[in-house]
Amino acid sequence: MFVGLKAGVHPEVYGRPDTQYVIVDVLTDGVAKPTRTVRSALSLSLDSSRYDVDETFLTRNRTEENAVSVAFAVPTFATATAGQLLWDGRTSSPDAAWTLPQAVLDVLAAPPELTVSAFEVPNKAAQHSSIEPAITVRNSGENSGTFVAELGSTQLSDQSEIRFDVPAGGRETHIEPVSLYGSAGSDETIILDWGEEMLERTLHIESETEG
Repeated sequence: MFVGLKAGVHPEVYGRPDTQYVIVDVLTDGVAKPTRTVRSALSLSLDSSRYDVDETFLTRNRTEENAVSVAFAVPTFATATAGQLLWDGRTSSPDAAWTLPQAVLDVLAAPPELTVSAFEVPNKAAQHSSIEPAITVRNSGENSGTFVAELGSTQLSDQSEIRFDVPAGGRETHIEPVSLYGSAGSDETIILDWGEEMLERTLHIESETEG
């Protein structure tokens, strides 16, 4: 899972089942259209398998004028003895190649396996208050990992991102404050969205008479 910009405005968590990502930041020099150039020129090679840039995540880096961030979607447990980033790698002799470090190959072969085992939200709350949902994530993989998700009220068009580390073979419970916006006497929905799945919980906003 990773965070990208949706329509170039809202950060959004991306993730697909049985998929992991190699994220690459590319700094170009003297290129008029960096995103188009990177999309067409850059590819990832893992042994005999070749992967193109994932179109769901191709964005200009806001801190560097000619920088582009890209993602390559590869299968979970992508075992490879060698990996390279290839520039114009459609031919047998690419213009340039960069070798993936062995540490990256090791994680690709044994990635963290993160599963949400609990998402707890109170049944009710006062108007204009905040709550503290508890998210429990289990990691059954051989490497530690970072859980990334959007958490917040559906009354907003975009929810804030949360992230926390989960050790290999362990579990972690994270508590994050969430502001409420619903009117008194109404119900409000809180979502947890980590790309692969989304969970919803509904709570009741108490009115003064109910309180």
